[in-house]
Amino acid sequence: MAPKDNLRLATPADIRRMGLVMSAGFGSTLEAAWLQPYLRTFPRDSLLTSQEYVDRCMGSKRYATVVIEDTYEPAEVQAMAEIVPDDEARENSMYAEKVVAGMATWKFMSGSPRIGQFNDELHISDRETLSPSRDEHRDHTRRFHSKNRDLRKKYFHGSNWFELHTLVVHPAYWRRGHGRRLLEWGIRLACIDQIELCICAADTALKLYQASGCEILESWQLEGDEVSPKGVAGHIMRYTPEKECSNTEKDESQAEVMGLSEQLAEADLGREQNNFPRRKA
Repeated sequence: MAPKDNLRLATPADIRRMGLVMSAGFGSTLEAAWLQPYLRTFPRDSLLTSQEYVDRCMGSKRYATVVIEDTYEPAEVQAMAEIVPDDEARENSMYAEKVVAGMATWKFMSGSPRIGQFNDELHISDRETLSPSRDEHRDHTRRFHSKNRDLRKKYFHGSNWFELHTLVVHPAYWRRGHGRRLLEWGIRLACIDQIELCICAADTALKLYQASGCEILESWQLEGDEVSPKGVAGHIMRYTPEKECSNTEKDESQAEVMGLSEQLAEADLGREQNNFPRRKA
């Protein structure tokens, strides 16, 4: 059964576009002001970093990368001004009727039966250019990720949970329900498997997560400094599925989640028939 609306698994062909969506979506947030205070000076570094992140996820069996498409909005180039290099924005989208408007990555813990189910085993990274990361503030980044890592260890144990690693929507496609639909896919998976979902949330998306039934376990704040005066805040959140989902809810969730898995199987079959090489283990 095909997944509803424009939700699908990402493919290697989406990597460049997803990097652009990440840079544009995060570029105007307080997290970006903290992690990437030099973004507007080095926008191409940010873009390369985002593409490298997506590339790693696509090449790892522990991640599922889901995208949502929308009709191309010409105003997106203006929405990305000063955040994404103008030539990249235009080249990335101008010939497409539909484009990736948002994306989410989900990370499965060691021992999860979902490992390898939603990623493309055939993807081999062919990236040659690495980001110099001149847009980033190294100490801010270290402190930010250290805080989230410590809280994950505090509240989540074993393998009976998975994590929303990234959720971002391009600003030109905000307020169209894309973030909710991407989050809903993971919530459906949590319902099927009866496991908890971990979210390291920023203030920007807090209302979205709370409206979907996620609870705040602990909030934190890093004070501002001369580089980023406003500082940054975050929240460790958890979604716990109900013990008993109705048969209808289970059927709908199973159909949507497995619909994406079937998409991948069909894509793999097509590649094998065309004699594309498999990635070495």
